[in-house]
Amino acid sequence: MYKDDYVETYDLLMQSRGKDFKTQALDVARVVREHAPDAESLLDLGTGTGLHLQFLAEQFDDVVGADYSEEMLAFAAGRIEGLKTLRVDFREEIDLGRKFDAITSLCAIPHLESADEFEALIRGLLKHLNPGGVLVIEPWYDGDGFNDGHVASDLMTKEDGAIVRLSHARRIADDRIEMVVHYAVADSGAGLRDFTEKVQLTLFTREQLAAGFAAAGAVAEHQEIDGFPWGLWVARAAG
Repeated sequence: MYKDDYVETYDLLMQSRGKDFKTQALDVARVVREHAPDAESLLDLGTGTGLHLQFLAEQFDDVVGADYSEEMLAFAAGRIEGLKTLRVDFREEIDLGRKFDAITSLCAIPHLESADEFEALIRGLLKHLNPGGVLVIEPWYDGDGFNDGHVASDLMTKEDGAIVRLSHARRIADDRIEMVVHYAVADSGAGLRDFTEKVQLTLFTREQLAAGFAAAGAVAEHQEIDGFPWGLWVARAAG
């Protein structure tokens, strides 16, 4: 589980990196409405601190945020009044206890370890869709798009200090990378602190994802959408 100061640091940095969460959320809502015009309920899987969900909550009457991190969910609940949350490990069999008109997952699937896990996830999510419901899944880098040894840095100033983020990513298998991220935080009151996280991620190819959707019993299409570097997958149950 994440420490509270990490969650706040993560949230501030995500907001500082130029991603337009509102526009992305409105695009996702538009895609959902195109395939499920009467959708009222939405589950956001891997919701994090609710940066997208805060805007999706303005578009749908019934939204739920799901994540593995209790700390992330608590942060999201503080951002979105009345938010319902579910703690879910989407690498395991999912039983949410209800169904939804739409399920979104924005750039969370790299945390899966294999194509088999992706197929199992889609199969499980389809069981949680109402008739006519839709999945909207954001992919990530595929094997060809990743720059082995990639180094990145971010600097963010805030009212009472500054945050520096340094990362290094290396390939550890044909389709797996390891990313080490170091944070240094300076607060006028608390002084200096730093912490490091390490995460392994999977580089799914478009062909792997297409095959996973089909094997899980979904009809899926990949859409190129401005603002989403890797596009979006839109899927519904076959038949």
